[in-house]
Amino acid sequence: TAAGLAVDVRRERLLGQRSAPGMSAGSPLVSSGSDLEDGTHSDVDVLRGRLWRSPIVLSIFGSLGFVAGAAVIGETWRRAQFVGAPAMRQVASAVPGVTSPSGVGLVAIAPTQGSQASGTWQQGVQDPTPQQEDDAGFWRHYARDCWSDCGGVAGLCEQWCGYGRACCKFGRADDPAECQGVTFWPALTFHTCVRASNASAASPTQQILAPPSPASPGTSAGGGEGALPAAPAPVPTPGPTYRFYLYRATGDASFPLGNVNMANVPGVLWYLENEVMQYARCPKRYGINRIRRYIVTTQATPELYARGMNFGIRYSFDHGSCTGSNVRVLGPCSDTWDKYGHVVGCNNFRDHYPWPIVDTEYPDGMWFSFPLDGKCDQPNGTRNCTWGYEEAGEIMLSDLESKEPGHQYCCQGNCTGFWRGHLLRHECDRRLAEVMLSFAAKYPEYPVEMPQPVCDFNRQRFFQ
Repeated sequence: TAAGLAVDVRRERLLGQRSAPGMSAGSPLVSSGSDLEDGTHSDVDVLRGRLWRSPIVLSIFGSLGFVAGAAVIGETWRRAQFVGAPAMRQVASAVPGVTSPSGVGLVAIAPTQGSQASGTWQQGVQDPTPQQEDDAGFWRHYARDCWSDCGGVAGLCEQWCGYGRACCKFGRADDPAECQGVTFWPALTFHTCVRASNASAASPTQQILAPPSPASPGTSAGGGEGALPAAPAPVPTPGPTYRFYLYRATGDASFPLGNVNMANVPGVLWYLENEVMQYARCPKRYGINRIRRYIVTTQATPELYARGMNFGIRYSFDHGSCTGSNVRVLGPCSDTWDKYGHVVGCNNFRDHYPWPIVDTEYPDGMWFSFPLDGKCDQPNGTRNCTWGYEEAGEIMLSDLESKEPGHQYCCQGNCTGFWRGHLLRHECDRRLAEVMLSFAAKYPEYPVEMPQPVCDFNRQRFFQ
């Protein structure tokens, strides 16, 4: 009832059927106050009067009592205002002389000759915000598992959870930034919808809701006096610059990098154990005999950073060509280059996308992809200048193996225990520490560690 009254009253007001003195028929008159300057009442007051005097309201009070009845009617009134606003917007678009330069619910008063309201703007009943419109989605999915409906990815998930809300799991430290600092959890044992802790930064919708800056006297958006100026379009900016270590398992050959994959230390060790040592130990598969270290510099393009990411999808590069993925259908690599530029890609092992698809003994592993056409000397975030690198030393696998005598792996009379227990977490941690210490001992002029950026690739936002 309240929703219907809201639409009817606002339509009457916009079509001039309830014109104020001094206003021509068809002139829209909307006010955020209870009374207008000329003594007439706003559509909000008319609706309020109709609502409180309706038989349905009286019956609610009779059934529930005054306190409970007032709570029900108050909520109904709030929802009616949200329902009525879109109808008001649709009618206003068909009325000559009605403009809204800011697009946030400001309706012009179109005065007749001699009207004291000439050249003024008044704050009208605003359209519902995305947050208000999406609240229903949040409550519909309250305390439900959101993982599959959000694409199997934690983080902002407005299409399922509602505006400014994310799919997160309590106590999950590796969930994205919008899941950290959440203060209320509807469920604790699975991913569920929560209010994102940094929704204003993660949600592109938030920029639309920014109020316009006040107009200076005598200025207008369309050339007429009194109108608010249109807000300037935001200037796209590239992402921040990151500088950090990455590693590659290689053989004797050395060549300039481009169209290659790299990894952090956990990522390169998982590769060695599962895609090299499990297939050929003596000699090792692909002739791999060392781990090379690089200092890489990356910067996302404005197109990618506008989606809240510094890294895109991680593609596989085989023999210098982008092959997408050996296990997933990711589409042509050119789709990403055309949409975002030649951006650096990454994937967290914990995300199981695109690979590995199961939990590993190196849960902090990360892999990266570096397209050749994005390489440059000083990355600046343009579509063909997103990354650069410099060499930062290497260690031989034979040196690592010689520090751990054993009998599990033997080659040419030399046996080692370095690779033992590749399915045991504590043994993997031991190998990781030995690699880090070996680089630190061999290259004391370099920092032992460099801050590792968060692999913030979000599958949902990237492909939407």
